[in-house]
Amino acid sequence: MKNFYLFILALNISLFTVSSQETHFSQFYTTSVYLNPALAGIQHNPKVTINYRNQWPEIQNSFITQNVTFETNISRFNNGIALNVYRDKAGDGMLTTTSFSGVYAHEIKLNKEIRLRVGMKAGFVQRNVAWDKLVFEDMIDSREGVVHSSQQKVGEAINYFDISSGLFVYSKKLYGGLSTNHLNQAQAGLINKNGNSKLQRSYNLHGGAKFQINGNSEHSFSPNVIISKQGTFTKYNLGAYIEANAFVFGLWYGSAKTMIMTFGINTKHFQIGYSYDLYPASMVGANVGSHEISYVQTFNKPKSSSKKYRTVSCPKF
Repeated sequence: MKNFYLFILALNISLFTVSSQETHFSQFYTTSVYLNPALAGIQHNPKVTINYRNQWPEIQNSFITQNVTFETNISRFNNGIALNVYRDKAGDGMLTTTSFSGVYAHEIKLNKEIRLRVGMKAGFVQRNVAWDKLVFEDMIDSREGVVHSSQQKVGEAINYFDISSGLFVYSKKLYGGLSTNHLNQAQAGLINKNGNSKLQRSYNLHGGAKFQINGNSEHSFSPNVIISKQGTFTKYNLGAYIEANAFVFGLWYGSAKTMIMTFGINTKHFQIGYSYDLYPASMVGANVGSHEISYVQTFNKPKSSSKKYRTVSCPKF
């Protein structure tokens, strides 16, 4: 019953306000296009990325998020493009958000050492609630249980256009960026369709560095910081990655005393990552966690389309 009330609380927040509806992936740079559109196609070869996140599986009807991205670099014109499909389900599909987006990024050479990338993402989003699965107060009889029809006003699936933008600057060792989501502040309320249901803009500020260990290019240390803000909600993560040959290890500390542990294998043609988020018991009255899995498949470009290309020092996860 406790789990049921937790879900109903989250659902009601989603129905009547959309000020804090961002999914926060733990493998930040694996979901690079989601983090910042300017990162689209930043690597030389095309790749497909698949992400799966299970938020709080200890709670019945947890939050399941899936994300698939194809991206490639058009090195001849210093451009990157990507296609992204995102789907988030809460409460066994009671609340569903699906989006299809296209992303474009362009890279500018500021000087011999520094590059600037600018990017835009535009997509179509649908949000829907399975109203027939919900139980409202006027449906419950104190003796016989759920036996009545509800007079509660229900909504319909909503569709809207969503636009995001981003900037990213990098050199051989340092990198950082800023992205702004929901630039057009679309109407996204499932019941309240007035001006108060606009999707508030959200911001991601991220940056870090990458240093070789003992001069070995196969071993590196990457400290990072990510700060996200939407409305009155602010979230931060501080952490670092260590890369040793094909293995990647990461440890992060975030808002509300959240700990994120990451492990991955990175090869020339594919990478696999797993992360576990541990939340303190004070958040929901019990120790809960989140699982996230990623898979990236990289494809070789034909030699005829290749040119000398400078790679970015961002971590893979």
